[in-house]
Amino acid sequence: MNTLNGSFAATIVSAFAAIGTKIEAGFEALAAANSCSHISKAMNNMTDADLADKYGINRDQINAYVFRETALS
Repeated sequence: MNTLNGSFAATIVSAFAAIGTKIEAGFEALAAANSCSHISKAMNNMTDADLADKYGINRDQINAYVFRETALS
């Protein structure tokens, strides 16, 4: 019976660890999205000339530029 209780406890701990990992990943994704949103807004406030000089892109390419790392993951 002790082995059964130990196995059950291990299963419960493993389940909570998996849930914790998913919650952590969700918060990381939320933080990344928030960061990308701020960058996108800042770039949208730039002039076309500044975008071209600083990033080598035009206004239509802002989202692709900001979210390029997300797309590669």
